[in-house]
Amino acid sequence: MKYQLFLPHHYEDPRSADKLYPLILFLHGAGRRGDDFRQLDNYGPVWFAEGRPDFPYMVVTPQCPADSRWHLEYDTVTGLLDSVNADFRVDRERVYVGGFSMGGSGTWYFAARAPERFAAAFPMSGSTDPDKAIELKNVPIWAFHSEDDDLVPVTRTKDMVQALTDIGGNVRTTYYSGLKHSLKVLDVTFNDGELFTWLRNHKTNSRP
Repeated sequence: MKYQLFLPHHYEDPRSADKLYPLILFLHGAGRRGDDFRQLDNYGPVWFAEGRPDFPYMVVTPQCPADSRWHLEYDTVTGLLDSVNADFRVDRERVYVGGFSMGGSGTWYFAARAPERFAAAFPMSGSTDPDKAIELKNVPIWAFHSEDDDLVPVTRTKDMVQALTDIGGNVRTTYYSGLKHSLKVLDVTFNDGELFTWLRNHKTNSRP
């Protein structure tokens, strides 16, 4: 599986030699599938991070093969995560998963499949099965969706949020208007910056 890896600008600084870094696993949408990882250029959190010298996260963005979907690539992606954890200075208590569209659906799936692995999750414009809520009860989740999404109905997020709320899950939401199913959801969310502050407040060993 091809992927892109972003390291914080000061990762190689000798003064940071013992520093551990939080890691974001970001899952792209269906339109970026294939075997040309340049399709991931200027996309997602890496696009945001490259222009900010103080961005504190590592970001790994795998590329889903053509005609596949993220839930079919779970073993491959988690194997990639294990490799990154072994080769780089990852704070393993602060590994997060997020994604947009097909990647938003993948985020719900990955967090439910391995809630012990991810300190928090941020699905964006994705779809999921509310019956999976119990598996996500203890995972801090911030879900994003546009009310006028013309590809993945916003009810796909709202139904899961309601299911999580009903069982006392740790979930918050941001619903946009006028963004439809577009990358503007990513742009507005990342440029706001609050998401990245929220993520760092969560680590796996502090959860119930």
